[in-house]
Amino acid sequence: YSLTSQIFDIAYRIKLDKLDNLHKLVQNDDLKGKFHTTGYIKGDIEFMKIDGISDVANSNTSYHVELTNLNPTSIIAKIKKANLSELLALSGQKQYANADVDVVINFRNITPHKLDGDIKLITRKGKINTKVMKDDFNITIPKTSFGINVDAKLLDDDVDYVFKLKSNLANINSSGKILPEPLTVDINYYINIAELAVLKPIAKTDIRGALKLNGIAKGDKNKLIVNGKTNLASSKSKFQAILKDFKPLSIQADIKDPKIQKLLY
Repeated sequence: YSLTSQIFDIAYRIKLDKLDNLHKLVQNDDLKGKFHTTGYIKGDIEFMKIDGISDVANSNTSYHVELTNLNPTSIIAKIKKANLSELLALSGQKQYANADVDVVINFRNITPHKLDGDIKLITRKGKINTKVMKDDFNITIPKTSFGINVDAKLLDDDVDYVFKLKSNLANINSSGKILPEPLTVDINYYINIAELAVLKPIAKTDIRGALKLNGIAKGDKNKLIVNGKTNLASSKSKFQAILKDFKPLSIQADIKDPKIQKLLY
């Protein structure tokens, strides 16, 4: 550290083997696992660069961060083969699934309202923990493998994204544009679920069977219009739902030739 120019060049090593010991310090009771990182900080208070590596969640991670007046203005990070179950444990969540997770973050500018960057996420070898699902939600599902691809580009206030989930129980694709604040969406969606029972924790009701949905969703928190087509109960159906605060305000549906036995099931 230079006393005259106030420029610093610092090496750091952080080794935290029990994050739960930090509960009182960070006021977060959910922290679990370990965190190791090493790197360098160079610059001054007005502008500094941080370069480091980490093994968070058993990954091979490198990162580069730039700060202007102690505010992050640029972030580049590459996370390879992070363990999903350990990531869930780090945030205090149960190990509902496991997978290898790769993430590439390239934010050339993260100044609010002047965003410029992209995020890519890929999961491989994904497996649902059927025992935890049974213990927590009392639902029995077969062995389920999955893969997730997310590609998002952020510019100014807009987020353009493509999301794909593939598994033997459900395939979900979605793409479009989101304005986070105030929340505005203009997206397409396609959902093909082999067994609705897997959504019981979200739906809070007993549902089962197969379902296909596709359509568009457009609007904001005060008025979100969802148009779609579905094969509900082997029918040929279309619908329009209007939501306020993400709760249904009105629904119009045209359901043709449903199979009553499948509807009851």
